[in-house]
Amino acid sequence: MSKQSDNKRIRVVITNDERKIDFWLKGTATGGYRFCAKMFDEGSIHGIDNGRVSKLEIRNDGKILVNYDRGWDVKPNTPEVEAVYKRIMAKLNALDKVFEADKPKDLLGKIEDNKQKVNRKTPAKTEKPTRGDEIC
Repeated sequence: MSKQSDNKRIRVVITNDERKIDFWLKGTATGGYRFCAKMFDEGSIHGIDNGRVSKLEIRNDGKILVNYDRGWDVKPNTPEVEAVYKRIMAKLNALDKVFEADKPKDLLGKIEDNKQKVNRKTPAKTEKPTRGDEIC
């Protein structure tokens, strides 16, 4: 079986898209992989391959398999992880932009809305899970 057909069998699902709030999104991929990414509407020298994704973490069973934080900390190091990484990147790169550059009033309104959300009183934080499988 070819690598291309193997890649097509990897299903990537975005489970939480908060790019309009803080540019982060989370998702899953076939095989128990979980990922989170920080991405922008435009590419950058800080993005993967000068692209829109400036941070990416991929885990499986709590173990970090890929980590990019404006530079590579952990690169994909097996054919399986490389295939998952490529499918995730394909999915992310296919996502629409969330802000339109030609509508600054809309963007400023969104920024003000987000400031109000942040300034609301938030409940006290509970302890983090201790299993070591937190993601972003």
